[in-house]
Amino acid sequence: MFALALLAGYGENTWVHGVGDGAPWIAQQVAEVFPRQRYVLDRYHLLENLHKGAMGLAANSPPGAKEWVEEQIARIDQGKVEEVIAECGIRGGQKDEQPLNQLARYLENRKGQLDYASAQEAGLPIGSGAVEGGHRHVIQARLKLPGAWWKEETINPMLALRTLRANGGWTAFWN
Repeated sequence: MFALALLAGYGENTWVHGVGDGAPWIAQQVAEVFPRQRYVLDRYHLLENLHKGAMGLAANSPPGAKEWVEEQIARIDQGKVEEVIAECGIRGGQKDEQPLNQLARYLENRKGQLDYASAQEAGLPIGSGAVEGGHRHVIQARLKLPGAWWKEETINPMLALRTLRANGGWTAFWN
């Protein structure tokens, strides 16, 4: 990750913007590798988890799940993440496995990754679709061939070469 950033012009004063699916290890790696960074939870994964949490709403309680999710998105976009977490905790009751309590824990663990407004103001992405598309095109296209298998010690060099070629650096690398 760092080597590719250097090839793209990364320097001492460069800010890095990361977007990920919420896996804690990704945010941790970005923070360790790039001291000047901002990391946001992919918007799709936020929505996915909000909808899962909404399954914990009482069947007849207003608002309905769709409206409730929209209200929570608006709150998060306004920087009111703590209000969303508190409401989930109140509505979730005492059961840890209740979907709203699970959502509250999920959001609590990712509070610093929900500043979508700042990212959008800076013209930065809040979704990882382009990266995931590149993953399918560059990585999976080579690694998921019928009958293909890889040794642990050769997979990273192969991925590095595929990424180098996809980013237009193939000729420069070999020269």
